[in-house]
Amino acid sequence: MRKSEEWRGMRKFVHTNDFRDLNVAFALDEGMANPNNEFALFYAERCIWYMHIHCPGNPGHGSLLLDNTAGEKVAYLLNKFFEFRRQEKQKLVDNPTWTIGDVTTVNLTQIKGGVQTNVLPTELIIVIDCRIPVTVDIKKWEETINRWCRDAGQGVYIEYEQKQPQIPATPIDNTNPYWVAFKEATDEL
Repeated sequence: MRKSEEWRGMRKFVHTNDFRDLNVAFALDEGMANPNNEFALFYAERCIWYMHIHCPGNPGHGSLLLDNTAGEKVAYLLNKFFEFRRQEKQKLVDNPTWTIGDVTTVNLTQIKGGVQTNVLPTELIIVIDCRIPVTVDIKKWEETINRWCRDAGQGVYIEYEQKQPQIPATPIDNTNPYWVAFKEATDEL
């Protein structure tokens, strides 16, 4: 069953007497298995950016050393992303209490382009999966990526498949009535 079909089915179910009889106050979504009676609670989530970075370049025969090639632009960007990735991995090593949710992840997931072995492509596209924690200044991060694209060479641009806005962490104190009700209910359990 596809995700959209699951949601349509759930949408219908929540309007039935069977659902009302369950007396559900709220539902928990996603969780982590735990061998004891503790529940992990997450009150913030990284935003997801799927970036398709287009790197146009001079086409030509593979036997030449042309300037301004798509491959050179891709290499520049990959070096920037992988250096940043190395630094984020090091943060996890340097801060043993941190988890993957405390750092920005960047991963190359696809490379697209080219027509045959001996032809320089007019464009290569790299696809980057990026997850950004709430502690990161999202505007500065975007400025950094845009600067890398400008520095990579003429014509490089980003097409976002997904670009979620950054949502602040949910307050987990007495200012949040939802949190107070949730905590009281779980404390009773």
